[in-house]
Amino acid sequence: MEAFYDRLLVGLNHEDHYEDIIPIGELDGRHERWTIKARVGKKNEKRRCINRNKIVTVFSFELHDATGEIPVVCFDSLADGVCDEIEVGQVYLFSNGLVKESRKDCHHLRHDWQNQLKDGYSIIEPAEDDGRIPIERFEFTRIAQLRRDTVVDLIGLVVAVGPVQCVLRRRDQAECWNRTVTLLDTPERHVELTLWGELCRKEGQRLEDLLRERPNGIPPVLAVKTAHVTEFNDVKCVQTIAATRLVIEPNILDAEQLKRWAQWAAAQHGNLGA
Repeated sequence: MEAFYDRLLVGLNHEDHYEDIIPIGELDGRHERWTIKARVGKKNEKRRCINRNKIVTVFSFELHDATGEIPVVCFDSLADGVCDEIEVGQVYLFSNGLVKESRKDCHHLRHDWQNQLKDGYSIIEPAEDDGRIPIERFEFTRIAQLRRDTVVDLIGLVVAVGPVQCVLRRRDQAECWNRTVTLLDTPERHVELTLWGELCRKEGQRLEDLLRERPNGIPPVLAVKTAHVTEFNDVKCVQTIAATRLVIEPNILDAEQLKRWAQWAAAQHGNLGA
C-alpha cells in the first residue's frame, strides 16, 4: 500500500494538501488545488474499453461527505492501483485532480461535477473516521412525491414481503428473480418496491425474517439508495437497478422518526399494513 500511495504523491508538496478541506457540495471546476475528506460509498467494476484504437482500463467509484456525493474516475495503471487499495465504507483524503462537468449518463448522482484522478498529481491517503461522515448518504423522496421515470432515494416501514418469483427477461428469455416489498411512510401512502437479483434473495429474505419475528411489533425500516420509479395503470411503483443499495434498519434520524410514528399509529389503530 505504501508504494502505491508514494506513486500518487509524485510532484506534490506533501505538507500543504491538508490546509483547506472543501465540502463535496462546494467542489466545482473553479478549484485547481483542493482536498476533500470523504467516505467511499460504492466501487464499480473495472472495465476495459477502446478509445482511439487503444484499450483503456477504467475504474470509477463514488464518494460522499455530509454535504454531497461526487463520482470519481481514473484510468489505466492508476485505475488498477486505486481499485485494489480503496475500500467501500472507509474514509480517505483525496487531493487534486481534474474537476469537470459530470456525465449524467454514467451515474445517478446529483452533483454537477465529477473528479478524474491524475497519476503523479492526485493524492489519496487514509483518514481518521471521526463519525462526522455518514456511512451512507441519502436524499429521500416521500412516497407521495414520487414521479415516473426518476431515480430516487426512499425510506419506509416494511409492512409486507412477497414470495420470490422467477420471470423470463424479454430480450433473451433469461431467468430473473424478484420479489415485492411494500413500503409505508404515512397512513395513506405506500408503494411497491420490486427487488431484483441478489437483493431479492439476500436482503429480501432478511426483511421477510424480520417481519415474521415481529407479527405485532414495529415493522423494520428499509432505506433504499438509487431506485427507479415506474408507473403502470396510473399506479407508481419502484424497482431496484444495478446501482441500488439497501440499508435495513439504518441508524439515521429519518428511521427513528418513522419508528416513533409507527409506535403511535399502532397504539391508535393497531395494524399498520397497507
